[in-house]
Amino acid sequence: MSPGKIRAFLINNGGFIVVSIMLSVVYLISFQFVPAVLTIEMMTAKDDQGQLFYNRGLGFRESDSVSFPVAGSGEFEKYQLMLPRAGIASIRIDPLSQRGEFYIRSISVDAMGKRITLEKDELREAIKPLHQVALYYQDHLVRGVSRGNDPFFEFTGLNNFNRHPVYLRVLILPALLVLVWGIKRFFSGNQGELFFALFLLVFALPALHPLFFSLILSILALALYMYLLYKKSIAKPELPAYDRSPFTGANWLRNKRYLYRGCFILILLLAFLLRFTNLTILDPYTDEYSHILAAAEYLDTGVLEYCRASLVTYLNVLFYRLGNPSDFHDYVFWGRLPGVIFSTLTAIPLYLITRRISPPVALISMFLWATSPWSVGVARTVREYAYYPFFIMLGALLLINFFELMLTSKVKLQLMSLLCLMPVIALVFYAFRIDPYSTLRISLLVYAGIAAYYLSIYLCRFKEQAKKNKLVLIGVIVASSFVARWMFAYAQRSGHISLDNLQLSDYWLHVFLVPGSPSTPLHWWGEYHFMAVAVFILGLGFFYAVMNKHCRRGYFLHAAVFSVLLLFYIFFFDRYYRPRYIFYALPFFTPLVAVSVYALLDYARKLKAGPLKIAGSLAVALFLFQIINFNHILYPVLSDAHGFVRTTDEHHYSLKSTMALLEEKISPSDVFITTVARTAIQLNFNVDSDRLYSYSFKREDRFDRVAEIIEKYPQGFMILDWRRNGLFAEGFPTDGQFMIGDYTVEVIQNKDGMHVYRWQR
Repeated sequence: MSPGKIRAFLINNGGFIVVSIMLSVVYLISFQFVPAVLTIEMMTAKDDQGQLFYNRGLGFRESDSVSFPVAGSGEFEKYQLMLPRAGIASIRIDPLSQRGEFYIRSISVDAMGKRITLEKDELREAIKPLHQVALYYQDHLVRGVSRGNDPFFEFTGLNNFNRHPVYLRVLILPALLVLVWGIKRFFSGNQGELFFALFLLVFALPALHPLFFSLILSILALALYMYLLYKKSIAKPELPAYDRSPFTGANWLRNKRYLYRGCFILILLLAFLLRFTNLTILDPYTDEYSHILAAAEYLDTGVLEYCRASLVTYLNVLFYRLGNPSDFHDYVFWGRLPGVIFSTLTAIPLYLITRRISPPVALISMFLWATSPWSVGVARTVREYAYYPFFIMLGALLLINFFELMLTSKVKLQLMSLLCLMPVIALVFYAFRIDPYSTLRISLLVYAGIAAYYLSIYLCRFKEQAKKNKLVLIGVIVASSFVARWMFAYAQRSGHISLDNLQLSDYWLHVFLVPGSPSTPLHWWGEYHFMAVAVFILGLGFFYAVMNKHCRRGYFLHAAVFSVLLLFYIFFFDRYYRPRYIFYALPFFTPLVAVSVYALLDYARKLKAGPLKIAGSLAVALFLFQIINFNHILYPVLSDAHGFVRTTDEHHYSLKSTMALLEEKISPSDVFITTVARTAIQLNFNVDSDRLYSYSFKREDRFDRVAEIIEKYPQGFMILDWRRNGLFAEGFPTDGQFMIGDYTVEVIQNKDGMHVYRWQR
């Protein structure tokens, strides 16, 4: 073959050659592996939290890890952990997070229907101590002794356990390449669309785990998509043929309006059902008790002692009067119900705001808000984060209307715009004067982002109108002064903002954008830790908005608010890390994802009819089903796993077994020493507050304090959670009997992370 023919062949088939090479590389790295399950048979004396790290060749990283609860008991427990579809060189196991002992009987791996089990001598050879742990071998067991607060060891007995057989690997790669070149035969005239569909298919495969290959495919797919948008933007539009179908003209518009209304109602119903179903499947996390108890005490005394987010407490009082709760979990149900309602209603202002982009994007935004695992999880808690997004979004809607009306040339409309501004001012005043201890003050940042967007985009227009109408200039100056004044007040009044010490905190970036972060499961795509899905889909939406004029204003308005919030938290927010603090950015992140989803659907819709449209639509559908993981969306509804909940990153303590035990053993003369169970005991058994004592792990005299109470009262219970009793600080024994002063105390239950002690004389 002559050099000219080779050059012509490379030019004519360059795209398919690139696809073939990329597909081969990705296959060699990822597709030849399968997921696996690792089982550790271990015994420990105390409840704790373990962690497993897997080394893909880049070392042991936090993003390549999975946490699991360790149950303290006198028997061996089996802990089953999922391993990803990737080559794993070795595994690091952190069996405990504190000093103590543990015993390991065996470690086994299940993959492709086969099991590798290491025990006795094989187990001893495969385990190597790394940090603050000593390993001993006795009676065919591995005994570990922790010498510090972060012990871990390495496990190397894997031997490519999750790799496909050689004959299968040899057959699959040629089959993939034949598929690519077979498709070329049918779609040689539409290479651009075909390449993008192929990249979507490859990207959608859950086997694609390595971060750097995921990023490469993301960048290439984005480049191709930009090229397609550019081609469409310069192409002359074809005049559609005249069609007298019943869906043309006014009939079609009328039917479309009914379709939108029907979808609107169905999405609202879906949002409510996801938040309402199994509402008490999880017991409260610590902060919820503040509102639950404050509302219950207000019913009895008429005095509100807990002042933060008092609107939440007053609504709880209203629903308690409606529901007349009789036990602790009734209080939890009726306390969470108003949050469910307000979180559902947040979809309405979100729809009205995003409708400025387009009605389909508005419906997609509603659907994404309705199904967001983070939004669903937050809605099922008695905290302000379930309530305030509704009011913040209403204020945002009014403020947008204010700026839009101010831009008109009609004086009457400009005067009417002041009516839109008054509720926004009232909300900000309420946040800073009436409810200064809540996070409602974040609303000011939202409104500052909206104001900054309009002031920057329409600065020239403001100048032109100011020459004709001084009212416009005065309105802009007043609004700007108001925003600047309250921004300064916000910084001055809050103890959680550091303007003097500018520092970068990338945790908040992880919550939304960084693949492989612990916060990834907050969103629709779930636990795809290494898939750069956020970068990819946000890039799609960005370029689609740039190339489509009707999307720009609405899209970049949300992008501006989201950017203001994100930059504020990254550089100025000075508080410990919890995703809930940046939750108010989610309603502005959601439309950015919605535009990207719509861009994909629009791409599939505009493909030419025939095999190409089928292939492209299939690629888009597979991709969307990967990034919208319905199993993960249902997790906060169906999972009763307590501890750190992966869709909110809040720690919930399970009290159901403790309440059941107390119902059998409680007597009127008992007193209680407790940590997180105080509110549950008070509401479930109508115990007076003078019989309830709080246990604080931070007090150095906590043991003396407990001894004084036991000496003073002849009988009672001490109920401590495993974190405050042993993890955060030294605590009491978790099994058997022991002496406190001159009296015997017995552990009567150690279950679900709660230690129940009983003394009687």
